[in-house]
Amino acid sequence: MSVGPRLPRIQLADNGKAVVSGDYHWLPGSIPKNLAQLRSLLQPGDTCLFLGDLFEVWYENRSGMVDGYAEHLNILQGWSNEGIKLHLLVGNRDFLASRQLQKHTGLTIHPSPVLLSCAGHQLLAIHGDELLPDDLSYQRFKKWVRHPLVKGLLGHLPLAWLKRLSGDMRRHSQHKLKSLPGQHFQPKLDLLKPLLKACAPDQIIAGHLHVEKHHIRHAGSE
Repeated sequence: MSVGPRLPRIQLADNGKAVVSGDYHWLPGSIPKNLAQLRSLLQPGDTCLFLGDLFEVWYENRSGMVDGYAEHLNILQGWSNEGIKLHLLVGNRDFLASRQLQKHTGLTIHPSPVLLSCAGHQLLAIHGDELLPDDLSYQRFKKWVRHPLVKGLLGHLPLAWLKRLSGDMRRHSQHKLKSLPGQHFQPKLDLLKPLLKACAPDQIIAGHLHVEKHHIRHAGSE
């Protein structure tokens, strides 16, 4: 996780409202009911921040993108056209999101983590896979595949190759979830200490774990 003044920041107006959500894992060709529920919470001028894994699978290159999401993209573009500000932290399923997704939705794409600021208060938002250091094979793969040179290379691969790569990654992830003990996926909150000290956020929100759980930590605490 990067720390310090270069951390991306989403600045809200003093009277602004933000809805933070994530890990929808939208499936190709299927519009989820929770999309309408989310829209009901938003008004023009509001901000919507997705914590990653918006799609079950996402890949794109310079000439195209994954099939099956045209209606999802049209809906998001409609929200953008209404004046809703859309932001996405990349997750482990949509880390290849780039210009194609931005172009067709109006989403602003950020690496994780990001600061959400409003009226002197700060929310630190992270995807959440950063907090699972015991998943060594995934963390090694993540470090390699998200290197700028590797991502640049992937952006030039044919869509058929990216589809196969994404499918392999998805199957590997599903197998790991079934075969490894639950404690392997327990978040290590101590990894947040550098961010707490550098950014002093009022609150932290993380996705990825698909578990609703609250932890109380104060900036600078040990």
